[in-house]
Amino acid sequence: MGCPKDGEVIDNKVYRMDGMLATDEHIQKALDLGVDFIILGGNPGSHTSIADVIQKTKKVKELYGDKVFLFAGKWEDGIEEKVLGDPLAKYDAKEVIKELIDVGADCIDLPAPGSRHGISVNMIRELIEYIHSYKPGTLAMTFLNSSVEGADLDTVRMVALKMKETGADIHAIGDGGFGGCAQPENIHQLSVSMKGRAYTYFRMASTNR
Repeated sequence: MGCPKDGEVIDNKVYRMDGMLATDEHIQKALDLGVDFIILGGNPGSHTSIADVIQKTKKVKELYGDKVFLFAGKWEDGIEEKVLGDPLAKYDAKEVIKELIDVGADCIDLPAPGSRHGISVNMIRELIEYIHSYKPGTLAMTFLNSSVEGADLDTVRMVALKMKETGADIHAIGDGGFGGCAQPENIHQLSVSMKGRAYTYFRMASTNR
């Protein structure tokens, strides 16, 4: 979800912003529907800044506390900001992570190595080690996106192994396919590369939805 500034209305033709913003109403509706978690990140073109994500994380946790498991971070470049973990960013990534954890984030979102320019395994691994040590129990997620989720199987395989090397607890794949989601073959490849065929097929055949 994008995180609007208070009172801000964004006219954007790429995304239907009124349905994607993390407003109090949308958060409540999501919880009423029984969602297991909410992710605050900010899609491209949503004008979401890191400061917005921190502010919204704080507000959601103040309102709902442990009723919602909250992912927060920045895996997409903003209008002027570099993505969280980019060495060219004009902010201290660890300080941002500290602020997010301090205001209640349960899991920190980070870009997957190999999916964005200049993002390496070592950079993300260092941040994940910081997340785990700053507040034990806080999780870290790497996110394969920036349309690389729509690449060929060999690329997805390579990025998946890089994601695993970071030590992240959770790995996600984006929605950059032609149909509004990653190709099923790429989702399958990510799983096979992460945990092998046996566990992938077991999960596919499971009735636990």
